[in-house]
Amino acid sequence: MRLSNFLAIAFSTILTASGLQAACAQDNNGAAGSSSRATPSQIYLNFHEKMLGASSVEELCPMFAAKRVEQIKSDEEKLPPEQTKAMFQFMQQVSPRKVRILGEAVTNDTCTLTLDAPDYKDPIFGESASPVATKKGTIGKVSMVREDGQWKIEKESWMSGH
Repeated sequence: MRLSNFLAIAFSTILTASGLQAACAQDNNGAAGSSSRATPSQIYLNFHEKMLGASSVEELCPMFAAKRVEQIKSDEEKLPPEQTKAMFQFMQQVSPRKVRILGEAVTNDTCTLTLDAPDYKDPIFGESASPVATKKGTIGKVSMVREDGQWKIEKESWMSGH
């Protein structure tokens, strides 16, 4: 596997495999500050900021789509708590600190956001570790759904060195 594809795979799978059973079993009605009037872009930027500062992945559960929460619960049964914690910490470490929304395409109750990460420097596979680190850019795609009037994050993926 090319190192440039590593982050794309990591970002799209880490949260799915994260243990969220306790938080997901609680409230999934947007209690993380999302409002029915907030745009998908605003909801995502709030999520991203919260993810970077969260002490545990459980804090993010109310921002996920119900289908994703179900998958997370299922995956959580297969992972030891230490692995869940390590995966969340890894996700925080490799996540871009600054993201910029390039586009927001809403169709009924679905939305696709296109993002980039200006000045992103890969903390794992930095310039000295691999020639892949000389990136042309880091782009992201976020799929969201509206559930009960609230925008929820369904899937997030990032690709560096495209």
